[in-house]
Amino acid sequence: MASKYDDFYKAMKQLIEEDAETTDQEKATLLKQVEAVEPYARVIEKKDEELELTAEELELTAEEHYILKYLAEHTPEEGQPKSTYDATFLIQLVSMMFIKDHREAVLALNNEEARIDFIKSITKKDLEEIKLDRKDEKVAALLKSKSPTLDEILDVIGFGNAILIYERHNRYRTRAKAEAAGAIIETPNALAIPTMPSYQYSMSLYKNGGAYLQLLRSTDGLKFKGGKMYFESAQLREVSEVELQNMKTKEGIENIDLPILRTFYSLILTEFEKSGEKTLSDVLTYPVQVLAEYIGLQNNLNKKDIARVIEKTQSYHNIVGVVHGTRNGKPVQSLYPVLNFEGYDDKHNAISFSSPYMNYVIRTMSNLAIRKKKDGKKQLKKNGEPLKLPTHSYLIDSSIAKERNKAAVENVVLLVQGIERAGGKGYHIAANTLVERNVQLAERLEAAPQHRAQLLKRVFTKTWELLRTKTRLAEVYKNIELPDPKDPAYIPTVKGLSSMVFEIKHDGKKA
Repeated sequence: MASKYDDFYKAMKQLIEEDAETTDQEKATLLKQVEAVEPYARVIEKKDEELELTAEELELTAEEHYILKYLAEHTPEEGQPKSTYDATFLIQLVSMMFIKDHREAVLALNNEEARIDFIKSITKKDLEEIKLDRKDEKVAALLKSKSPTLDEILDVIGFGNAILIYERHNRYRTRAKAEAAGAIIETPNALAIPTMPSYQYSMSLYKNGGAYLQLLRSTDGLKFKGGKMYFESAQLREVSEVELQNMKTKEGIENIDLPILRTFYSLILTEFEKSGEKTLSDVLTYPVQVLAEYIGLQNNLNKKDIARVIEKTQSYHNIVGVVHGTRNGKPVQSLYPVLNFEGYDDKHNAISFSSPYMNYVIRTMSNLAIRKKKDGKKQLKKNGEPLKLPTHSYLIDSSIAKERNKAAVENVVLLVQGIERAGGKGYHIAANTLVERNVQLAERLEAAPQHRAQLLKRVFTKTWELLRTKTRLAEVYKNIELPDPKDPAYIPTVKGLSSMVFEIKHDGKKA
């Protein structure tokens, strides 16, 4: 006879596999998360009838065990739906995982001094959000209590609401602590998209122009110095051109999260611009909650979530930035790390990162953007600052990085780049050219020929939707005609991919 967990796993697996918007890599990750709850589920099954979950079996602290027991005993029994994985089982499972994920708040609410501070911190807005009335007799009594008990908080406010309020106020305190230690708390609202010729693909996998990204099989045992890559040993030995070619790979290219990488680029560029394009910091530090929220992860963080932020930052370690140039009249190729995780400060709850490659690209574009007179001297503004050509577009909302359809996001980036660079009264691009520049989409189409039609429909429907909802094109360009996501005429077919041309007309930028 199948256990409740077996039925639960089977149902979750079916839901995950049927989600058309989820990549194979994301599906594998979700399934691992479902598998991770098995030990907890097995314990619940053993103790299901008596609901006495021992701290030893679950490896819970006494405080966590108390709250789980409270929640189990206060779960309403009447009217619960019964199925192969009934509501009681799921409620216990979710409660247990929630308790484990919010350990800091659980421990705090079990401390009398912390409970008093917690009650004092509750605002009118907090109560309105959780739909509690300050005038309610039980609510008023709790707010006036000089010694609130844990049971009173759980009974009046509820466990989930208490955690929400506690972590919200604690988040502000930890942000302030990180800021006091020198962390940056402001993040840009728009993604910075390079538009300068030769550097427009610098944050792309499309190998064109003066700079682009390249995935390597591994960078273990390698050292970067002065734009060159060396094997790290007793004596540094430069990686030869042949060895470099053997290191390059396309395997796993679909797992690179380019939108999130672009958010890191935007953070670095924003700080550079705030300095008047004078200071480009080697290392940037942010409160971990700020960085997590900006890159699309939740900001109510436990240790597992912080580990995810660190893991995301480290996930680009096998990617290098390739920069083409000349030296002594000969073409040369320089290589730089794209994103380095520099550390997590637990005391100040701050995370640090660096990017030698992004710094190089940003500094280079800033220098190349300076307008020159015929005699080679800089053109200056009235305030004495150099007159510069535009280097970036800022028309894409930074929240687009949180979208699951990464191929559609990259299409939006490429289209906005094209519109901004074209100027005039419109922009056109062949569908197959757009796909070619969207390297991850091209790879997915090649890897799964039997699903090309569905993939094209899914990606381009989302592309046209995001072009409307996540960009400011309509605000900036007069009468711009953006493709309708519901119009089949704008969705390329497998046969029509080579002949279709997308044309986006407008009447120029608004004054």
